[in-house]
Parts: sequence; C-alpha cells; structure tokens
Amino acid sequence: MLTILFLFVALFIVVAKYAKEIKYKIADKWRFIRLASKLPGPSFWEVFEEFSQLTLDREKITYWLEAIFRKYAYKDDHGMVCLWFGLTPTLLVTRTASAKAIFENAMLMNKTNDYETLKKLTGNGMLAASGETWFKARRMLTPAFHFNVLRKYVEIFNDQAKILLEKLDKHSDTNQTFDILPYLRRHGLDVIAEAAMGVRVDAQNCHRNDQYADALEAVEHLAWLKIIYPWYWFAPVRWLFGFNQKLDYYCNMWKNLILEVIAEKKKEWEAFDNQPSTDDLSASGKKQLSFLDLLFSIRNQYNLTDEDIRDQVGTFMAAD
Repeated sequence: MLTILFLFVALFIVVAKYAKEIKYKIADKWRFIRLASKLPGPSFWEVFEEFSQLTLDREKITYWLEAIFRKYAYKDDHGMVCLWFGLTPTLLVTRTASAKAIFENAMLMNKTNDYETLKKLTGNGMLAASGETWFKARRMLTPAFHFNVLRKYVEIFNDQAKILLEKLDKHSDTNQTFDILPYLRRHGLDVIAEAAMGVRVDAQNCHRNDQYADALEAVEHLAWLKIIYPWYWFAPVRWLFGFNQKLDYYCNMWKNLILEVIAEKKKEWEAFDNQPSTDDLSASGKKQLSFLDLLFSIRNQYNLTDEDIRDQVGTFMAAD
C-alpha cells in the first residue's frame, strides 16, 4: 500500500513539475496548427482518402500531386501547397519568390527528422546540413557555381549528351513507346560522376547499373518505403524489420566508394604539390577540374577533412 502511495506521490510531483512545460508545448503546437491550416491545400482527410485509393503507386501519386498543385498552388500564382500527414503539415514550394522567403530566413535552416534518411547518405552535405553548418557550406561552395566555373563542364555535358542521343537513335524510327528513364539515369550518372568526381563511370555504354547507381537506387527505395508506410515512421519498427540495417549497409557502400575516389585524388594532389594533375586537361588543353578538385583547392582554407569533402561530393552525386 505504501509503495502504491509513494508511486502516486512521485507521479504527482513529476506531473506538477512539468505541467507548465507540457501546457506550453501543447499550446505552441496548437498555435502552429492553426497558422499552418491557413496555408492553401487539401485537408488531412482529403489527403488520407486519396492516398488510400492510390495503392501507393508512384505514377498515380505524381498525377495526383500535379492536380493538387493546379488546384491550390497555381490558382493565385504563389506556388505553395500544404499537405497534412496527421498533425504534421508539409509545405511544398514551386515559386522562387516563395522559396526565397524561406531560404533567407535563418530561423528556418534547421532540418526536421524528415531529412534523417538523406543525412545518413550525404552526412553534413549542403542538402541535409542545418544552421551554421549550412551557412558555412553555402559560403564555401558559392564560388564553385560561378558562371565561368560551370562553363568548364559544358564539354562533359556535350560528350555525354552525344552518347545519349546515339542510344536513343535506335528508337527513333520504330513508332513504339519505350521507357526513357533508364537511359536518362545512366546519362545523369555519367555526367555527375565526371563533373563532381572526375571519374568516368561509362554507365551508358555498359548498359548496367554500376555500384554507385546500385547503392543510390537501394537508398531511394528505402526512403520511399519510409514515406509511404506509416509503421516505418517509428524507429523500433524499422530496427525490428531490418530497415535500418539495410539503410546503413547501402549508405556505407556509397560513402566508401566516394572515399576511395577521394583517396586517389588526394594522392594526385600530394604528388603534384597540392596542384591538380596534368591529367585534368581537357581535349581543348584547358584545365578540366572536377567539383572534387575545387574542394581540394580550398580544403586548407576551410580545414576540410576527407569526410567533409565526401559529404559535399556525395550530395551532388545523390542529386543525380
């Protein structure tokens, strides 16, 4: 009896101690929900009803989202639509003016748990980074996107585009439909691998998914499962069904592949007194530096480790 009384008193003390904090969090959450509910978009029940009828088919979901955007986002040309998943709103933005208001707000730079899967793949790369880490990456990488720098990659784009056209040419006179996505994926992999890491994967000619593509496709599939199946939203369930183990396996495969390239590039830079190799000359005789080379050129300035470089390069590889 005394034990029960003691537990009751202890529970009362705990509740009394945190009651104010709990009340504040509930009030803050309710205020957030009321404000978010003013954003244009379907209600939670509309989203739930549609998703239950779409049989989780990606193509059908894509067309449904297109219809939602036409109805809500493009009506007043603000380009925003809010989708509710339970009590959690997800804001989708397609207009630069609306996106600018979000991206320029320092208070909105902290990423939510929705980025957990992406962060496992890209680490503290620019897409998954938050707060000061994101601003540091932005300052560091902005020079890499100067027009004169990007112009150097046009030669890569053109070479890989020619190969893509050769592959598509065999379908031009057949009058038959075909799936173009595998061709675009292999083309994208060739472009981003050479531009970001200076590595020629040659996926278009091999007609196979290379290790980079295998790992990335597996992570993409797992991320999709986590989005569409509510039970995967809970960490214990993901652990129980081996979800996390699979995700860790493919993310580590991806990271190790990139680290191998970084190790080779590091040897090249050390062999040439921290200058790009003469092998980086393009057919025109100009320096054809990859994004990886650009990171090596500023690594001392920003104290970048191999892992830091891997995260930034991996982010652009994953963007393919």
